[in-house]
Amino acid sequence: MVTGLFRTRLAPDLRVAIGMNLDVQTTSSAATANWFTNRAADTRFAVALPDEDFSEGIPILDGGCSLAHLALIEDLKPSTEYKYRVTSRLTDVDELIAQGLMTEGEVTFTRTDVLRTKKESVPLRFLSPPQRVISADGAILNFRLNQVAGALLDYGLVREGVEGEAIFYDWSVSSGEVLNAYSITMVGLNPSSTYRYRIRAVSPAGDTLSTDPTGNDQWSRDLKLRTSVVGDTLPPVIVEGPVVVIRDVFAVVRFTTDVETQAAVFFDTSGGTYGTSDEFEIVDRIADGALNFVREHSVTISGLEIGTPYEYGVEVTGANGKTTSFEPSLAAAKRAKGMQPPGGAGSFTTNSDPDTQFPMILSGPTVTSQTHDTAIIEWTTDEPANSVVEFGATAIDEEVSSGSNTFDHNLTLTNLNPGTTYKYVVGSVDAVGNGATESAPAVFTTDPEIDLIAPVIISQPEVIYKNDEMATIQWRTDEDATGVVEFGTTTDLGFIRELTTTGQVHEVALTNLTAATA
Repeated sequence: MVTGLFRTRLAPDLRVAIGMNLDVQTTSSAATANWFTNRAADTRFAVALPDEDFSEGIPILDGGCSLAHLALIEDLKPSTEYKYRVTSRLTDVDELIAQGLMTEGEVTFTRTDVLRTKKESVPLRFLSPPQRVISADGAILNFRLNQVAGALLDYGLVREGVEGEAIFYDWSVSSGEVLNAYSITMVGLNPSSTYRYRIRAVSPAGDTLSTDPTGNDQWSRDLKLRTSVVGDTLPPVIVEGPVVVIRDVFAVVRFTTDVETQAAVFFDTSGGTYGTSDEFEIVDRIADGALNFVREHSVTISGLEIGTPYEYGVEVTGANGKTTSFEPSLAAAKRAKGMQPPGGAGSFTTNSDPDTQFPMILSGPTVTSQTHDTAIIEWTTDEPANSVVEFGATAIDEEVSSGSNTFDHNLTLTNLNPGTTYKYVVGSVDAVGNGATESAPAVFTTDPEIDLIAPVIISQPEVIYKNDEMATIQWRTDEDATGVVEFGTTTDLGFIRELTTTGQVHEVALTNLTAATA
């Protein structure tokens, strides 16, 4: 469990306990629950058969102080329905309760629902190639699995002149958790150097997966990356937003940066503690509590008061350590102000009416990519919501899901049969539990044969936009693929920007460039 870091506040924090992004994943014999709280709290996860009391189930109790909560329960029966309960009680609140400032109901978050274990074990799979965030002295590898598993990353410097280029891995790093989405950091790397890396994973049931190049699995690859030059010190740029999606007791701050960044949102009521040491801070994190390095950020602020004006600021930091801030001009803030990006005003007022509306599916669902044994289903909603796809060949009896509240939904179905027609339905529940909104049933057919042909660039890279400080590079491939741009002021290049999503149209914005430079 990752423990958060917190500043000492002069004023008491009276925000009620809120749980967010609850994600329950199952295998044929195990279940994991992952969720976040708006304040430091403990972690409790209990599972029981429908006719049992939770005291007869399998409780897990973590008395630690954390914002990111993760628990695993094993030895469950296949294809069985269980009820579950997740609970987080805020820490260091007993004195507030004794003073009458808070009640027990306000300091405890609880959610009860049902889960069903998978009917059989399925092979462990990567959902897409690893995504890399590269700097001069480090790299972050992001990857997703089709089920929860433990993961280990091995890496080492590629030796020049070694006979046969023997494979060496000098270091290993592990998250220490059991997850289906990982972000693992390689540190202490040398600039402008080539490294080899290997990912290994093992599920609770003992199934293994590796990218070891000496293996014969689909993902057996000699994976390498090259670090940036020392001079890659360009600060990140907020290219879209921030824009706030407002509800009654929560708000979502959305913004996009030109490169992968970690992000924090600072906020409090207008005229209150914003810009002081007592302001609140929300950090964008992944399931295990590590910082989330992405371009598109959606940071949820919860536990707000109805019909109340708030002010907020955004701070983003790139993998190279450079930071950019956005803050409203009204606040006497403690950080250096940056130029306000389009679409952001630095303030919002929560709605006065409770949110009782189901999320609306604005587009999709569509199958954006498919192979002989996988399919990617995408859709969008008008507000942050979770993602569920129910599917099957003869009957809709399988399910994949994600508890992350997002507008843009993307789930990958794996271990499908070649040349087979599948039916599917998607659904979403919003952040306060409204829903589920479900789509009409749809169908797709997997490809009859495995795809062994590499993607082809059908439209060569070109500059589709430029000004004195930025340029946008675009190219097309004949199928979904990853992409990377390396650029620089000399033939040595050295500045590296990788795409974090797959697609057929690839577009990379290069920012903070020097005017009149080729």
